[in-house]
Amino acid sequence: MQKYWASALFLLLLGVLNPAQAESEVWPEKQVPVDKPWTIEFSTSMDEEMLESNSYIGIRKEDGTFHPVERFISEATLRIEPKTFYESGEMYELVISPQLQSETSQVISTGVVQTFTAADGISEFEQRVVELTNVEREKYGLAPLELNEELSRVAEEKSRDMEENRYFAHQSPTYGSPFTMMNDFGFDYRFAGENIAAGQVTPEEVVNAWMNSEGHRENILTAAYEEIGIGYVDSDGAYVTYWTQMFYTAK
Repeated sequence: MQKYWASALFLLLLGVLNPAQAESEVWPEKQVPVDKPWTIEFSTSMDEEMLESNSYIGIRKEDGTFHPVERFISEATLRIEPKTFYESGEMYELVISPQLQSETSQVISTGVVQTFTAADGISEFEQRVVELTNVEREKYGLAPLELNEELSRVAEEKSRDMEENRYFAHQSPTYGSPFTMMNDFGFDYRFAGENIAAGQVTPEEVVNAWMNSEGHRENILTAAYEEIGIGYVDSDGAYVTYWTQMFYTAK
């Protein structure tokens, strides 16, 4: 599950000092999206074997086991991304041991226990697509689209339907056309539209693909649209990812 943007990442800055001074600090609880990534920046390069071990840094669940994560190490920076979404409503701890050491065997200045709860709602990937879409609209003097979380649930259901039924089309075998689907989910529209995509790894890739396609670009730059819903689904199928944008203006 790759996510490549900086603005959405929670940033920890940690220094190093001698072992006698090392201790842990408990930080206030946070509520985060179910796909929350974490970035930790140290003041020096750390022992990579320790960075790869849950014994020194990891996402601990309430039962004491660790959530599966991917780790990306670059000099003095570690990025941690969940391999699977956190369970909504469950509590987790980002744990950084005070015994974590630098390449020169210094321990970090303070360990960290960051408690967080995963919450349902739009994911950081989906939020980023909204931001990038509005950046494109701003270039043409258009008003930004307002994120509608209920519409995002419909868009996510469309992406999930494509993944589960192994198709890629605006016409769903389950819900019919995008316009029928919106109506059936309670969206009585004056203007409506849909963009779909599959296979793109990042929000930047998918918005760029849409902007380089005439029909999709037209949807993004339609002045009559006021609200937007975004649905992103990871898949083990042929396309790997499915994306849906739903555009909407109420009657």
